Amino acid sequence: MRDVGTRIIARAHLETVPVGGEPDPRRRIQAGDIVVTSRGRVRAAVAYEEHAGVLLGPNLMMIRPQSDYPSALLAAFLRHPAVEARLLQDTMTAGTPGFSMENLRSLELKDITAEQADRLAELMDETDTYVWEVQAGANRLTAAAIETVFTNLNVEPTA
Repeated sequence: MRDVGTRIIARAHLETVPVGGEPDPRRRIQAGDIVVTSRGRVRAAVAYEEHAGVLLGPNLMMIRPQSDYPSALLAAFLRHPAVEARLLQDTMTAGTPGFSMENLRSLELKDITAEQADRLAELMDETDTYVWEVQAGANRLTAAAIETVFTNLNVEPTA
């Protein structure tokens, strides 16, 4: 679940676990699928070509859009706090709130034009890319600062 945010982390960095037997092929991700966390905070991300064939882990759901709505648009809709509240409303008193596929199926969307859907999806793609790059830069800056602090405070020589 920690591998899913507004994006799914790169395939090379995904958490891997051994599985017994042949997994259900319906749990293998395809490009364009939306992966949604079903426990805790709702996070939804679109799978890219590099994620094709990855097996979906526990507490994750997959939506394979069968509509005119682009995946990026649906993922953004699912990340909205009002949608999260609707999905989790029945389990807010649970230790770890969660929802089922039935909760997802109960969501209703307005009909919009294909042109409007494409423009909104493009907006989300650009925004998610920008945020991803800013977060990656912030992570590199934090790592450099930590390394500087370590170098200045570490008593033991490093190899």
